[in-house]
Amino acid sequence: MADPRSSETERAYLRRYRQLKARARTALAGRFTTDAFVGFLCESIRPGLSPASWRQYRAAALVGLRNDLAHEPRAAQQLDAALHRLAATPPALISNREPRTSQQKAKRLSNSDIDRIRQHLATTRSANRQALDDYLLAASVAALRPAEWPSAQWRTCTLPSLRWELVVVNAKNSHGRSHGPTRTLRFAEIESGIVRAITSWIVTAARAAADGTYQRLLKTLGGMLRKLGRRAFPRRRRRPTLYTPRHEAAARWKARYVQAAANNPQLQELGRATVAALLGHATDETASRHYARPRRGESGSDLPVPTADPAEIARVRRQFSASLERRSAKTLHPPA
Repeated sequence: MADPRSSETERAYLRRYRQLKARARTALAGRFTTDAFVGFLCESIRPGLSPASWRQYRAAALVGLRNDLAHEPRAAQQLDAALHRLAATPPALISNREPRTSQQKAKRLSNSDIDRIRQHLATTRSANRQALDDYLLAASVAALRPAEWPSAQWRTCTLPSLRWELVVVNAKNSHGRSHGPTRTLRFAEIESGIVRAITSWIVTAARAAADGTYQRLLKTLGGMLRKLGRRAFPRRRRRPTLYTPRHEAAARWKARYVQAAANNPQLQELGRATVAALLGHATDETASRHYARPRRGESGSDLPVPTADPAEIARVRRQFSASLERRSAKTLHPPA
C-alpha cells in the first residue's frame, strides 16, 4: 500500500530524520549505529517530549528508517529490528518536566490579542509588515493551513443571502484524512477590511509560490510573529504561531455550531460535522479532540463565521459513521 503521507510531509519528515541523526552522532561520539540511534531517541529524547511531539519525532524516524531500508537491503535485519522497536515505543509518562517548544505554542488568540500584535507590528520597519498583518486577519477569519493559501480562490457567491466564498484545496487529502479534494467556506456580508486582507494575502501567497519563495516567506513571517509575541505578551508562557489563528477560529466555530446546541445531541452532531467540513477534516473527531476548545460561556466574537457546503458536511458525517462502524467491528471481532 502506498505511503499515506503527502510528498511534502514526507520531505519534512526526512529533514527531521537527518537532523535527529546528526544530533545522535554528536551525542554518541563515534559509537553511532542504527540500534544506538533508536536507543538514543527512546531513552534520551523521548522522556523530555510531550506525547504529541514524540509521535511526530517517531513518525519522522520511521519514515527515515524505511527510506534507508529501501536503499540498503543488506542492512535489512538491523533496520527491521530498529523499526519494530521504535514503532512499539509509546510516549513517555507525563511528569513535571520543563515545557518543550510545542508546549509553548498558543492555541488561542483573542481579538484583543490580535489588536495588540498589530499595534506592535505597525511600529516595525519590515518589508513584510503588511503581509503579516494581512495574514493574521485572513487566517483568523478563514482558518486555512499556511500551505493552503497560494491556491485558494476568493470570489463572490451566487447563493441567496451569501456574499463571498473561499474555495480551498485541502492540504491533507490523502487516504481519508480530508473529506474531499476541496472545501468551500461561505460568508454573508463582511467588513471591507477583511475582504481586502484576504484578497491581498492570497495575491501575496500566490506570487511567492509562483517564484518559489513561499516557504521562505512563511518562515520569515513566523519569526516576526514570535518576536512580536514576546513583545506583546512578555509574561505569557505560550506564544502565537502561524497556526494559532486556525486554532482560535476552530474554537469560535465550535462555540457557534456545537456549544450553542448543548441540549440537542442531533444538532451537536451536525455542528461537529460542520466544523470539520470548514477545517477540511475527514471526520468530526479531529476537530473535537485536537483543536482549541471554546471558552466556557464563549459567545463568539465580531469576526464573521462561515457556513459550510451541505454536501461536504454530509461527506464528513458518512465518513465518521463508517469509521465508527469499523471500530465497533474491531471491538466485537478483534483480529487473531
